[in-house]
Amino acid sequence: MKSKLMLCCALLIGAVVASAIPWSADAHRHSASLIRAGKLTEARAYLDTIEGVSGTVAIFRAWADKVDENIDASTVEKLSAIVNTYNTAQGFTGTQLKNANDYTILWIYTHGVNDYEAGLAYYNTLENPSASCVARAVVALQQLGRADEAIALAVAHKNWYAAFNAANAKKDKVKTFEYGKELLLSSYQKAPVVVRVLNTIGNYDYTDTAITKEMQIDFLKVVDVKYRRFMATDEVTWKPILAGVLYSLKSLGVEVVE
Repeated sequence: MKSKLMLCCALLIGAVVASAIPWSADAHRHSASLIRAGKLTEARAYLDTIEGVSGTVAIFRAWADKVDENIDASTVEKLSAIVNTYNTAQGFTGTQLKNANDYTILWIYTHGVNDYEAGLAYYNTLENPSASCVARAVVALQQLGRADEAIALAVAHKNWYAAFNAANAKKDKVKTFEYGKELLLSSYQKAPVVVRVLNTIGNYDYTDTAITKEMQIDFLKVVDVKYRRFMATDEVTWKPILAGVLYSLKSLGVEVVE
């Protein structure tokens, strides 16, 4: 009999930027399409309207320069100088500036211009890369068809979100379960991440794997205990999530008290 976790939570797909670098959704939403369409003047004009400190503004300004035929950003050194100027203007200093510069360059290579080899080459020069940089390198490896290396890199850095995503992309049921479990239980995660992990794990049928019904039950019980504390401060968000956990436990034959 199939022992498939069933969750009634809606699937929320979100990106986690594992960094302290401020992120502006508006800058991403409104300027990315302009840059991809080659409308660099319009993109730069929009970025001028973003107020406050935002690493996204620096990323998108540097991305626009990278694709601008009138600006020479052909080498890592030249791109690095451009990136550093924008991140410094945002007020980043010290370690935050280093991490912002590294992430910006990797983001441009692996997302902006899809030069995954260049992204990996740059990543391999980094000492103590941030979690965000590891995540970008994992994406680059995935895009190059090197899924096992992508998973291994994420696990080596205990970047469980990246490891979980990489394993799920490969449709590896066991590793998706293992890394999703690590992600949710090793530290507290925000609600969208919890929902994404639970729904992803719940969509797999584990009857042909080493993941037993008992393992699934134990995982759900611990999730319920760990995250129920948030009901005291945000019942609207967490009640449907935890109701889904209890529903899954009941579907696995566990008697629960709601």
